[in-house]
Amino acid sequence: MNSYSLAISGSWVLFIVLALLIIGVSFYSYRNTNPPISGVKRFTLLSLRIIGMLLLLFAIFQPIVTNSFDEVIKPKIAYLIDNSESITIKDASIDRKKVYSDILKEINKKANDEDIYFSFSDNINDISYDSLTSLGSFGKRTDISKALRELEYRQDTSNIQAVVLLTDGAYNAGENPFYAAQSFGKPVFTVGIGDTSSPKDLKITDLITNEVSYINTPTPIFINLDANGIYDREVNVKVTTNGKLVGEEKVKLDKNQNRYKLKFSFTPDKPGNYKLNATVDSFDEEITKLNNSKSDIIRVLENKKSIALFGGRPSYDVSFLIKELADNKNQELHRYVQKNATTFYDEFKQKDLQDAEIIILIGFPNSSTDVKYIELIKRELDRGKPLLFIASADIDYKKLAKLGEHVPFTVLSEGRNEMEVLPSVNAKEVGNSILRVNGDNSDIEKWNALPPISKTETFIKPNPEANILMNYTFGNSSMNEPLILSRTLGNKRGIFILGYGLQRWKLKGYAEELSKGKEVVDLYSQLMDNSIRWLSIDNSFDSFVLKTNKRTYTEGESVEFIAQLYDDSYLPVDEAKIAVSIKSDNSKPREILLSDIGNGQYYYKLENLSKGDYLYEGKASIGKDLMGKSNGRFIVGEMNPEYSELTMNKNLLLSISQATDGKFYSNNIENLVNDIKSKDNFKEQFISKKQDYALWNLPLFLILSLVCFATEWIIRKLSGLI
Repeated sequence: MNSYSLAISGSWVLFIVLALLIIGVSFYSYRNTNPPISGVKRFTLLSLRIIGMLLLLFAIFQPIVTNSFDEVIKPKIAYLIDNSESITIKDASIDRKKVYSDILKEINKKANDEDIYFSFSDNINDISYDSLTSLGSFGKRTDISKALRELEYRQDTSNIQAVVLLTDGAYNAGENPFYAAQSFGKPVFTVGIGDTSSPKDLKITDLITNEVSYINTPTPIFINLDANGIYDREVNVKVTTNGKLVGEEKVKLDKNQNRYKLKFSFTPDKPGNYKLNATVDSFDEEITKLNNSKSDIIRVLENKKSIALFGGRPSYDVSFLIKELADNKNQELHRYVQKNATTFYDEFKQKDLQDAEIIILIGFPNSSTDVKYIELIKRELDRGKPLLFIASADIDYKKLAKLGEHVPFTVLSEGRNEMEVLPSVNAKEVGNSILRVNGDNSDIEKWNALPPISKTETFIKPNPEANILMNYTFGNSSMNEPLILSRTLGNKRGIFILGYGLQRWKLKGYAEELSKGKEVVDLYSQLMDNSIRWLSIDNSFDSFVLKTNKRTYTEGESVEFIAQLYDDSYLPVDEAKIAVSIKSDNSKPREILLSDIGNGQYYYKLENLSKGDYLYEGKASIGKDLMGKSNGRFIVGEMNPEYSELTMNKNLLLSISQATDGKFYSNNIENLVNDIKSKDNFKEQFISKKQDYALWNLPLFLILSLVCFATEWIIRKLSGLI
């Protein structure tokens, strides 16, 4: 239904007053004429004068006609079609490529060109209805959540009422698609491609080690080997660094065992970037040999780590962490536990704080802490030193806020009442190096099974750069409140633990289970060790920092170079030349120049690198002056995540469809379109729209007005009017 309304720029009262004035003046001017004219001619001239003047007045007040109407939008189906490489795998009993092709042909018959079609892998592409049957499968990663998030941007204007997700469910990029599907708020009909039975295959599932190590220090390397359908054989697992053998172990494959956990140790003798590679023997009957190896990069540092620890008072958290750090011979610990407002139990030496590479605050500052120590700590944090913060019952958050940008949260309300909380790991952080134990979903179960720790009734709002690693539950309620945060901003890193009494994880978690003869991981030690190592990455201030956004890439994936340049006063330097030389054994050396993006930041995205092990060296210069050098290493193409999961992830696809009121289909789409259209929500949508027409901008107003004035003038001239 259409409705129209008229509006002007100004007051209608003023418009009417001026219009009446125009009419009045016009009547007065033609009341007596010289010479006298007939009544018809007088009426004609008066009308032309009034119409011409009113048209001009109307144009001056800028009239706009608004048309209000309802637009009917038909309900649409959004088809999200996986075109990653894993779709071409031949399963134990199913040829995915054939099933995939048959389903696309069926969609092409039953769907229509008014619906919405996307293909996705690591990127998302709009595709046409006509191109469905010719879709290729070449993507090197699968990011289902990104495709679902894209639909949210189009939902309001497109009337998307259902989603068809055609995939094997094996996502290896982005967040867990379950949460993205839930937040979309429409039924998701999942069509699974592939077999749930594992094909014959040997694969290195996980290669787990520290990102940072030190010379002459044993570094543990954990390997998870999965064997499916291959048994009663002996295979050899090798680990090398920079091509040199670190260790090898023979594994007897048993019919009743699928996973084998191996441990190796690597002791570097000099600093640098080491390429770590794990391989297992391959067999002809394997479905693929592309997952029989895995690589990573370890950064080896030379010096001992100097740590400055500040405690608000003696406590279990202070004692346990001091013991944990003191046991590591590669760490030099300077501890300052507050005795009163101005003194510590150990003599405070400002030089030790200046030389420290990591700063730890436990229950510090409190209400009695002298502000001068906070200022000294802030000065060191400003230089780019990392921070580990552990709360306490008597922490003074107002004094903590004096650290400024180094605290990545705002306190919304502060309470002193104490509560017992249980950890709840954020599912998408399962692979985070701070929480990593085995590097799989079992890590979440381990963390969430820990005993409770304490926390005050203090609630915070994390800053945008903060990353929530762990929330907490209180009683039977899951709180959407952070317990552990991490933060990376430029060259500054921090970890913030907002609970206390962490020794319970050691005593009531690890020690208690160990006393029962169970094999259990010391998660307290793991967390502290992981945290120190994570904080050690790029923790020392360097005037020139150059790095890539990842250490390993799939073939065809973009490599992003990021650089930061500062002067001697720690101020960012712009307009410098950042030249990076990149070389590998398999390709010609090349040089790139990073783009200046402001505030001392430089960036370059490098495309289409071939497979290989790459070394890079960057030089920063202004004119002829060399400002700094930096180097590193990365790997392209030796890892293909599309071959890490060779079965259909039925559990995920079934969970998505059930949680969103959709339906799951396995290798077929029988009755799919009918099932979608039978849903109550699948109906037309009415959108109210408005369309404005600016009458004052039309030439017609001016033309009519000029015609009126011209006609009046001609008649007056012919009549001899003065």
